[in-house]
Amino acid sequence: MNLTQSFKRLDDLLVEYQSYWNFVPFEQTTVPWNNAQLDALLSQTNSTSKIAENIFPKVHNWLNNSEKQTGVVNENWQKEVPFWLTNGIHGRKIEQIKQLCSHIKPIYPVLEWCAGKGHLGRLLSFQHQCEVVSAEWQSHLCQQGTELANKYQIPQKFIHTNVLQDPLNFIEVDQHIVALHACGDLHVTLLKHMQKVSSKQLHLAPCCYHLIAEDSYAALSQAGQASSLNIKRNILKLAVQAQVTGGKRITELRRKEVLWRLAYQALRADISGQTAYASLPSVNKSWFSGEFNAFAKWGLNHQNLQQPDFIDDEYYLEIGQEKALFTQKLESVRHVFQRALEYWLVLDKAIYLQDLGYQVKLKAFCDYHTTPRNLMIIAKRSDG
Repeated sequence: MNLTQSFKRLDDLLVEYQSYWNFVPFEQTTVPWNNAQLDALLSQTNSTSKIAENIFPKVHNWLNNSEKQTGVVNENWQKEVPFWLTNGIHGRKIEQIKQLCSHIKPIYPVLEWCAGKGHLGRLLSFQHQCEVVSAEWQSHLCQQGTELANKYQIPQKFIHTNVLQDPLNFIEVDQHIVALHACGDLHVTLLKHMQKVSSKQLHLAPCCYHLIAEDSYAALSQAGQASSLNIKRNILKLAVQAQVTGGKRITELRRKEVLWRLAYQALRADISGQTAYASLPSVNKSWFSGEFNAFAKWGLNHQNLQQPDFIDDEYYLEIGQEKALFTQKLESVRHVFQRALEYWLVLDKAIYLQDLGYQVKLKAFCDYHTTPRNLMIIAKRSDG
């Protein structure tokens, strides 16, 4: 894949079609496009794949071609991971770590970025008998990781540090940096410091692109900075909305949460006289196993609004259901561009490393069902 050419083609598509994705569905009162063919199709189906194939074939074809080029290649050189070494690694995370490890064969000491308990570094050290430095800002995770490394006699050292604030003097030239699902500014900070230190190699699987301090995404590469797109932080959430199903209960809780939040917005508008959408913070999903009335009162209290003597739950939930159906229609269209936006963000970071002189590849380190965040940037200095 020619990263720059691919990025520019994708950028052209996202600019051309941004009225179909560059908005927040909860804030819309009418559809933000004028497309009779799309409206006719939406009256028949909300299938993202059918919408993509029939209405946005250029985007559909770009994605198909890119997914083929970044497809998973299984490596066979790695050692079998013993069961005892994966104790404490839960769910799909075990398979994610094992599959990422299968792409990494370090010849330099390893720096594990935003390490948590250091599971990735511990497996790499075991397989390659290499030294690992694991950087993590939560002290209790550093302690637990150190205990695990000592227990299994792994040459792994933990550094307790906030990588967003502390001097990054532990990044070295002769180093292989690895990071699995470092979020937002955490992976952006790493890339910016590679400009100063020029470490030999990098394997980075980014995640949660919206967890940034700035209101809008600031492109890193020259190609990204030349784009006319202005992608607000709340729009970046679209890039991580693809999920592997969490089961019937989780799906129902998600559906109910959307319904209740939209119903609350109707209640809020009636009380405050303000129709503009005003978001509520994330809450524990246990809220949505209770009653809407309690959630509504919490929302009014949080936003310093006077609570009425009576809240007609049925009335507002009916309004919320109508709005939820409308929002679902908008989301069906936006999701056509979910993976495209994710590629745009990852390509910007990959090309930035090219701009710094690295040889760069973009690959999928595992299949979609292991994790939708399966894109991995591989960077190597020409002398590395």
